[in-house]
Amino acid sequence: MIAATAALAGLALPKFIPHGRLQMGTVGEWVAASVTFAAVITAFAIATVDRREREKERRAEEATVARLVRLRVTCTGSASVDVYIRNYGELPILDVDIANVSWTKHPEARWGTILTNDGTIARGNTKRPMLLNYRQSDNEVSSYQEASPPTINYPVWFMHPTVDEALIDTSNFAPIDLSTVIIKIQFTTANGVRWETSTIGSGMGQPVRL
Repeated sequence: MIAATAALAGLALPKFIPHGRLQMGTVGEWVAASVTFAAVITAFAIATVDRREREKERRAEEATVARLVRLRVTCTGSASVDVYIRNYGELPILDVDIANVSWTKHPEARWGTILTNDGTIARGNTKRPMLLNYRQSDNEVSSYQEASPPTINYPVWFMHPTVDEALIDTSNFAPIDLSTVIIKIQFTTANGVRWETSTIGSGMGQPVRL
């Protein structure tokens, strides 16, 4: 029993390990190693913070570009509105499209962008492949203030829920109250980010990254 205990005690001491002496090092070596380890951890933490800050700045810049795409809505009748999309940025935007249109006063209403000769309304193809940037719209104009921004115009008619005809608000035949109309537009900025922005009354809200 005493021999077994002594053997176990011997195994617990580094100098009696059969495969060689375990070099524990001096106090100075341990301090140096600790300082090196702390420096590595600190450098990693700083790099992580820098990467997050750069990512935050990049996303802020992308949002700034998206905010240069502006929407405006005008009322053109008791069952229709016009949506204007203008690009004030230095780069073109791509794949502009109407994601959804709703009229809170008549949530059952459908919508379309083509009014045919016989008075019926069709959805139509609302996707536009490109909206040029501000400078490309007029190469002969030297200043932004003088140039007219490129514009996409969507006429939108509200339809009866089951018949492809205009949904007329027969209660007063007044123009549509734009505060009750929500139009969602999607587009892709030149850096490949897809955005959606909604109209608020005659203006627009903030773009949302998709």
